[in-house]
Amino acid sequence: MNELLTPIGKITVLFDGAPIPYSAIEVPKDRTCPDVIGRFRIDFPYESDCAEHSLFCIVNLASPTQTKIGAESGERLEALAFYLDGVKLTLGAEGEEPLYDGERPISPYGYDYDISYLSNGLTYNIFPKTKSQTFTFGVSWMIPRIEGDDCQTWYGADPSCM
Repeated sequence: MNELLTPIGKITVLFDGAPIPYSAIEVPKDRTCPDVIGRFRIDFPYESDCAEHSLFCIVNLASPTQTKIGAESGERLEALAFYLDGVKLTLGAEGEEPLYDGERPISPYGYDYDISYLSNGLTYNIFPKTKSQTFTFGVSWMIPRIEGDDCQTWYGADPSCM
């Protein structure tokens, strides 16, 4: 197991509430995020068993009361930004918050899962009809945060760009 320690806290991944081992794979910077200090992906290969599951990625905050947190969603990206002492960290997941047709989640992009926000992380909500696939979380940070150019962590944490 390769746990990821960030300047804001340790990353933990849970499947149905139980911690699971994971590998954080370093991803090279590109033109969208040249000033990030850390850029990683965490992949979870999922084999469908036609049951409902939750895959959590949380940041165990070193200073929970001092850390400012805010959603930074975009098209097909759900992201949560963490700010502490000049550091900006973004946690991202490809998908979208749930949209409901009155009974069940629907996706204009064809996703067969959805994503929800936690106070300190993100959750992939896996449904009985979700097909086997790999779920990816992106983690990116910059020190110091560059005011007006801190969207780099957002691009750096977008799994579709990794």
